[in-house]
Amino acid sequence: MKRKDTTHINEVLQAYVKALGFEEKLKETSIINSWESLVGKMVANSTRKIEIYKGVMFVHLNSSIVRNELMMIRNELMKRMNENVGSEVIKEIVLK
Repeated sequence: MKRKDTTHINEVLQAYVKALGFEEKLKETSIINSWESLVGKMVANSTRKIEIYKGVMFVHLNSSIVRNELMMIRNELMKRMNENVGSEVIKEIVLK
């Protein structure tokens, strides 16, 4: 016997995550996890820590040279990160 009012598990999980208020945190985690694919292996190896707090992404780097290079392209990086998750999660990038 088939049920007529079925729902896909993906829809149920999305509704559950949204109801708990974890949707934004999952998007932030997705951005952090995609850091290496966005900036490349060399820059990712120079990255010590990444944090996101209230729309501001703090990137701690080992190299001042890498920091200067990222300063020049941070607006483009921010745009690409937000496009990847489908909403404006990152409003500013601070490089340290």
